[in-house]
Order: sequence, then structure tokens, then C-alpha cells
Amino acid sequence: MRDYTWLSGKVLSTKMRQRLWGAGLIVVGGLLLLSPLLLHAYDMVTQNALLVEAPHPALVKSRHVDLKPAALEPEPPLGTVIGTIDIPAIHVNAAVVQGTTDSLLLGAPGHFMGSVLPGESGLSVIAAHNATYFHFLNRLTPKDSIIVTTQQGQFIFKETSQAIWPANANLPDSSAPTLALEACYPLNALYLTSQRDIVFAQLVKERPARAFVSPKTLTTGSYSAHMDSVIAQQYNLHLADNNLPQGTLTYHNHAAPHVFRQFVTSEKPLELLSQAVHMILAYQDTSQHGQEHLLQSLFLPGQSPGLNPFWKMTLVQYIDRVNYQITLNAQGVATAVTVNAPNVLVDTHHVAITWRITIIQHELYLDKVTVQNL
Repeated sequence: MRDYTWLSGKVLSTKMRQRLWGAGLIVVGGLLLLSPLLLHAYDMVTQNALLVEAPHPALVKSRHVDLKPAALEPEPPLGTVIGTIDIPAIHVNAAVVQGTTDSLLLGAPGHFMGSVLPGESGLSVIAAHNATYFHFLNRLTPKDSIIVTTQQGQFIFKETSQAIWPANANLPDSSAPTLALEACYPLNALYLTSQRDIVFAQLVKERPARAFVSPKTLTTGSYSAHMDSVIAQQYNLHLADNNLPQGTLTYHNHAAPHVFRQFVTSEKPLELLSQAVHMILAYQDTSQHGQEHLLQSLFLPGQSPGLNPFWKMTLVQYIDRVNYQITLNAQGVATAVTVNAPNVLVDTHHVAITWRITIIQHELYLDKVTVQNL
């Protein structure tokens, strides 16, 4: 389920990182990845720490002008569960929250505030990260059902078309009940991209309203990066404020297909990758500042930093995209993340760096760092 324009020509100093916000677009689906792809999680139930609502790339009319106001349900409050979305063909079964803030999209698909509710006349927009719930969005076909259940009833949509849409372009409104599902494109990209994968669908059947009960409890923060608390106090470890360039997400999978799909189409990949980003940035910051004790706290007991290309270096510039690979065991549990930066300029020389991160009971530890001179 944050569109950053990463400027690879800029160089970091040890005193300050340039804050590289893009055009102010929200993170959408896998974005991440919503970008896509990877901020810290907030409490999804109480919503007492939500980020400010970011501009959404899919600008649609707030309500269809032909409808009488009485025919429309009032917009639910930001962060509340408005219903569920079930797409069997791509293994999506999730609660849908109202709003598309960074923190909300980290744990659930979000309904774009300002678009009509699903089933009403007009265009309803539901966004999710491409790294999570909408990772398989491009596999939908016109015969596949998209089932949205709200307090108004159950609404069954069928795909009518798919399109690659510019992130800053408006989506067309409609007089008929229409649904648009949105994720960042391409679907294996991390962090928000300049394009969106959009599936348009029309209502084909509706059923009377029944009492709605959310099928799941929205939770975040399943994973945590193991590090001394001083690191988080001293440094800003969030992707939005650093210069890691756009990356890609792949898997080293040992699980059965249905178990693999359950992991991918959940909030877990983005939560995990968010913590992996924190780990890499903590490694860089503590290394550049020569803080040996804090650097050691990132590693598994018994492991050491070894050859460190960032040690007391002044300038770091990521030339190429940073790629992430999640390893799943036969039970579908994430056991490791491998992060590969194929070309990093450190002061005056280029190196390729691979970080091996081991996961023990949902806690991330640096295991091994491999460095190759280019």
C-alpha cells in the first residue's frame, strides 16, 4: 500500500542529510512502497499519532454532482475501519481504513478521502502498497470478483480495464458506481514511483447491508531493529529524510505458494523493510561518526563489523538503487533480509556493499557486511 524524487547527484555530510521530499505525493502501495516504501508505524487503533494527510495523486470529485446529499453516507473519520476488501484471485482479504496517510497505509489498504464510498454513484478509490496487499494487482482479470463490504452492504465489482497512470494526474469520475484500485508501478519497486498501476472496476452486484464486523485487528510494529536507544535519539533513521535511492523487492522463498502469498499480501513486508532501512541508516551514521560501541550494538552477539567502508568517512552517495531480498522459511516466516547497494561513492572511491540481516523472533540484527571495491 510518498512519492520521493531521489537525487543521486547530491552528497551527504556527517553534519546533515539533505531532506529529499519529492512532489509531496502519498505513499501508496508497495507503495513503500508508499514509498511505496518505508516509515515507522503508529497505533492504527487509537490513531493518536497519525501523520498529516498528504496530497493524493488520484484527485477525483468529492461526490457525484447528480446525487442528492441525502443519498450519501457521511465520510467516516480518518483512521476508522470502513469495511473489508476481498479479492480471492490475488489473495487479498483485508480491512480497509478511511484515509491514505503514511501510517495508515503501512498496515492496511486505505480509502481515499474525498472519493465516494464503495457502492455509491461515482468513483471510489482504494489504495495500497505494491509491496503488500496490492503486490499482485496486475494479475486481475475481468472475470475476477472484487468484493467490498461496508455498513451500506456488500458490493461486487468486476474489472473493466487496467492502466498505468501518472502519479500526479487526475482519475476520471463516473456516474455509475465505480472502483479504482491503486498501487505504485512497477509492482516490484520500493518507495513511491512516478507512476501508478490502476485497476478500474464496475459494480455488477450488491447485497443488502448487514452488521459489519472487521475480520482482523489492525496492528503494526511486528518487527524491530535491534540497536542501542541512543542511536535513535541521535540520528534520523527514516527513509523520507535520507538519500537511499529507489529500490526493488525480491524474495528467496522456501514456503508453499499459498503460504508465500499470505505473507506478501499483508502488512508484514513493509513493516520488515522499514526496520531494515533503519538498520542500514544506523550502520551508516554510527560508522561515519566513529561510534564503535553503538555500531557493535547493531550486530548479532559474537559478530563484528569487520571491514567498514563508511568508518569516519565524510561523504556517502548511493549511485544505484538499493535492492532488498526477504528470505522466507518453509513455514512462511521471514528469517533474513539481504540489502545490496551495488554502487556507493564513499569520499572518492566506489564500493559495492551487501548487508546480511538476520531475524530472530521478529528482531533484526546485522549479521554480516560484505564490501567489494569497484
